[in-house]
Amino acid sequence: MAENSGECAAGRRKVGRRGRFGGELERVSKSQASLSPVQQKGEGAAVTGIQHEPQKLTCREGVRGGFESRICLSAMIVHSDDYVEYCRETAVRSRHLHDLALRGRGKEKEEVTRLVHERIVREVELAAGDDLVDIGCGDGTLLRMATELGVRSALGLHATEQEAELVRSLGFSVKQGLSHNLPVADASASVVVCNNVLLVVPRANIPHTLREICRIAKPGGRVFLGEVPFVPGSAPEPQFAEVRDTLSYLYHKHGLRTWFGVLRKMAYSKVTGRPMIIHNGKKVAFYAQPEEFLAMTQAAGLRLVRYWRHEYIDTRNNYLFHKPTVA
Repeated sequence: MAENSGECAAGRRKVGRRGRFGGELERVSKSQASLSPVQQKGEGAAVTGIQHEPQKLTCREGVRGGFESRICLSAMIVHSDDYVEYCRETAVRSRHLHDLALRGRGKEKEEVTRLVHERIVREVELAAGDDLVDIGCGDGTLLRMATELGVRSALGLHATEQEAELVRSLGFSVKQGLSHNLPVADASASVVVCNNVLLVVPRANIPHTLREICRIAKPGGRVFLGEVPFVPGSAPEPQFAEVRDTLSYLYHKHGLRTWFGVLRKMAYSKVTGRPMIIHNGKKVAFYAQPEEFLAMTQAAGLRLVRYWRHEYIDTRNNYLFHKPTVA
């Protein structure tokens, strides 16, 4: 298709002027429509990225608001399950530090984050003199609470340097590190918290992650593993054969901001010639019934204190462990 000729192949009608966003997009070939499902948040974990077959998009004429308009974009879309890249993109695009908590925006979500961490503080009996490691420290809420309590040390970990830098700017100690390879010395933490993280760790990495958590805990240390799903995650976002159907779905399900954001990415892809990568940040990579999960934690060297259903997400459990003083 000649993109600047003022014609679209299907209609061959002249378009007197181009509207900015009125045109409709469609795929060149429906045979490219099959994509792997895409997915619920976690913070700072190790995830292997999977990139799927790119989709090529072209343009068609459309009529919006009584005038003819057209978008001519030739974009390549790649869906990625790389959670680390999703975290990196979230940090780069964040407009508020709470975006790093990956719970959504708004005062209500921020209140949930505060209440969740207040419960963690109580459960692990965090106190002055403790050495805390918070794996996947989100927006730094727990680090702040720990500092206010006068702990001896508080270290936060994030999957990407971009996230770590944002929380570090608040004056906290934060490192980049993945759950299966923690940049922390042996037996250095009296309290280890790993909340809302394990659900995005690939199942194959869970045993190594649990051994790493046990490794860094001091003998007698308390370990909190929170928001561990016991059922699969929610159904993936639907895939459509036509891009215009995809954009319609995004508009009605997620609103104008998401719709416009995807459209803008398409335009950027056209200008730069680079594929538009859609990172899926809500896929549950790991879930386990309590019996299975407790067997895994025991094999890693942790001993259960108790577990209970999460207060705000009824498909997840919280677990409290201790590390034995004698192996």
